[in-house]
Amino acid sequence: MSEISQEVIDVIVENKDKDDNAILSLMIGLGTPFNKAKGILAKILIEKGLRMSKAQRDEKAAELMETFTASEETTSDEVVEQIELISDELDCTAAVARAYVRAAFIAEDLEMPKAPKAASGPRGPRSAGFNGVAGTVSAYLIANKECTKDEFTAFMVEKGLDKTKSGADKVATWWNVLEDLRVFGTQYSA
Repeated sequence: MSEISQEVIDVIVENKDKDDNAILSLMIGLGTPFNKAKGILAKILIEKGLRMSKAQRDEKAAELMETFTASEETTSDEVVEQIELISDELDCTAAVARAYVRAAFIAEDLEMPKAPKAASGPRGPRSAGFNGVAGTVSAYLIANKECTKDEFTAFMVEKGLDKTKSGADKVATWWNVLEDLRVFGTQYSA
């Protein structure tokens, strides 16, 4: 720790609850070399007892896994519960916790049960014709064969179909579809 300034150590300790990237930015601002900052951060956090080393985390995970039995009877709910316990106790991501649980199943030469996927329900029968916005636009065209873009825009605004969820314009796209439907209808009827 002699090559690490006390100022850098203090910044790390004072900001221990912040995101690693925020602490790294502060360290680099104090003159810590970019390519060494991450290693220094990890070293100080471990030495000050603010973060577990991999060996300490593995040891704690092993203790938590002592009460968990990986067997053919183990349910996906039990797996999820164990992953949440490890994640909370070790303050790690679910992916890291899942790796510890998966290792128990691998040691027993078993497949880890997966959570069942939510059923989306049966699809209803499809009918011919347009649905959704395409159906609304085509019905508007049938009722207003000679509409202008301004009239169409007013209609789309009235129906609340003029913007996407992110706020992007949908009128121009659907106007082009409407124009294509006009051309198709004319050529098809000829």
